[in-house]
Amino acid sequence: MLSECNNVFESIEGSLSKRMVAIKKYQALLAMIQNDKRASEVVIDVLRHLGICYLNIGNYAAAGANFASAWSLCSTSTQKDLKKDIAYQIAQCKEEDGDLEGALDWYKLVCDSFGMFSTCLEGVRRIERKMGKNSGIFPRQPKINTRKEESLVNEFQDMLPTNEKRSIAETMKRCDHCSRGGIKLLLCKGCANDQEAPSTNYCSKECQKSHWKNVHKYTCACSKARLITGQKVKVHSLDKSPQYNGKDGKIVTYMKEKGRFKVEIENKFLALKPQNLKKIV
Repeated sequence: MLSECNNVFESIEGSLSKRMVAIKKYQALLAMIQNDKRASEVVIDVLRHLGICYLNIGNYAAAGANFASAWSLCSTSTQKDLKKDIAYQIAQCKEEDGDLEGALDWYKLVCDSFGMFSTCLEGVRRIERKMGKNSGIFPRQPKINTRKEESLVNEFQDMLPTNEKRSIAETMKRCDHCSRGGIKLLLCKGCANDQEAPSTNYCSKECQKSHWKNVHKYTCACSKARLITGQKVKVHSLDKSPQYNGKDGKIVTYMKEKGRFKVEIENKFLALKPQNLKKIV
């Protein structure tokens, strides 16, 4: 019966009646197997197909409910791609259904659990624009083959007129928030001449504002909240390592590529977000 349902599912493009037929057949199959623990993978597959069918007819609440049921069944699954797809589909349903807060939570879960990927980040930015708020999500710094990129830059520069050529160092700079490169970047004037911290660059005012709130206000030379090497701090609000909450530590260095501070606590070194550190005056 599953193969019959799948045959119907594959032919539903553009046909509402066929979508409804597929929904009824999947529901019938689900009623037969949903209590059979041996068929859990098939149940997940059926729930996902039901969700997609409902999504195609615009019933986002029903689609989200089926995807959520599939998610609860695969929570212990080792199939990372399957879990990522289901979580992303739940986020889509919530967004389409107008639950922007819920959608943002699911998009963040996808990013935190399965890594940043373009469609998910686009969803986050889309919701941020609708809600007028910043989620705190930003792409990780990409791993760059510096020699290869420098070679490509040299090759490209040779093709440009003399008045358009730019230095390799300038060309390879990237936005410290979204990692965008190859364009003219804005330099943070507050820390432009700071010897301790490297210069910070942005591709737009929006990136500068988001990065300031989450990272740069803790490293900029002109910020009162700045944390510097040797600064004594108190750790707080750690969820994964709560045993360190309330303990004193000392900042060893700032790891720009990770956006975290290396902190020494009781002869151990931890990489902590600035939001989890409070200056000891």
